Parts: sequence; C-alpha cells; structure tokens
Amino acid sequence: MDIGPGYGDALRLARHMLPEPRLACVEFNQDLVRFYRSVMPQISAHTSIKGALEEFGPGGVKYVYAAHSLEHFDIKDLKIELQNIRNLLHKNGAFIIEVPHVPEHAFNAARNHTPHLIFFSRKGLGKMLQGAGFRVRLCVEVIGKYGAGKNYAASMRQKAPEETEKALAQQLAAVNAGDWIGAPDNAKRGKILKCVVQKMGD
Repeated sequence: MDIGPGYGDALRLARHMLPEPRLACVEFNQDLVRFYRSVMPQISAHTSIKGALEEFGPGGVKYVYAAHSLEHFDIKDLKIELQNIRNLLHKNGAFIIEVPHVPEHAFNAARNHTPHLIFFSRKGLGKMLQGAGFRVRLCVEVIGKYGAGKNYAASMRQKAPEETEKALAQQLAAVNAGDWIGAPDNAKRGKILKCVVQKMGD
C-alpha cells in the first residue's frame, strides 16, 4: 500500500520487487482517486487510511510505503494515522517512510515552508514512531536529487529503455525525492530521512 502515491511511480515499480503483489493506495486527492479507479481498477484506491483499514482489516497489509506524505499532516492527525497504519500492518510487515530532513537547528527556518505542516529530525521521527508502537529497524539521512543525488538519474538514462524500470527498481534506495526544507546553507540541500519500521508487540 502506497500512502500518497501521486501518479503511481512506486506502484509501477512494485511488480519488479514483489511476487504477484496485490496493490493498494491511499490518495487524498479526489481527482487522482478517480483516475486510479478508472484507469487501474486492479489497484484498490482509498481516500483515507481508515478506509483502507476497513477493507483489509487489522494486519491485512504486508508493506506500507509513505514517501513525502507524513509531513503534510498536522501532528495531532499524524499520531492518529500512525496508529491506523500500525493496525493495518501485518505482524511481519514493514512500514517504509521517506520525509524531508530538517535538522533541529534549522526548525525555525522551516516553520513557514508550506504545504508542510510538520518537520522531522532523525531523533524526533524515531521517537514519534516508537511512541506509536513501531520498532525502528533503519533510519538514515540521505541526499536527495541534488548534487551527488543526481547521479542515479544519469545512470538510468544510459540504460536501454527495456531495462530502465527493472534497473530503477533495483536501485530504488537511491531514488530520493530531495524535498528539501529549512537548512540555510546549500551544503545541506536535498537531505531526506528514510526509515524502515515494524510493529512492536506482535
């Protein structure tokens, strides 16, 4: 399940990474939900995480992916949605997260960076996830599509068209959106946090 899939890049890659996946998404843009339901009816599209939980039931989803979605919730709503995601996730599943990284010293500069409603440092995100009942398996700060982060795009363009999707899937860890906010110096541009977590207590 992809939360906030946009035009479905991660959903298209899923078939290269998972054997016969059953795909689903939560998209808050009503036009995109209509698009998914009309063009790709095989993808179960929902307008809320709670709606997905009602369809799949507790523990009904093996992988949940949220790239550049969590920062668009306010903190009160995000705490509720993290509980819904935890309930949705299979006991052996994984929740994969990508959010813009804002170091603690840069929070003041980030405050007016709309449409982001919440800002994450590595430490703060880890504490929030643990508080919601997740065990953090991995949480790293990586560069986005700036500077060295552009290299993956160049390598994709050099490959034959028929190899591109599969190669991109194999290098997915390098595909970082680089939704940079907050840092005053260009040296920090493009940093994001990537985390992999699992449910605690199951």
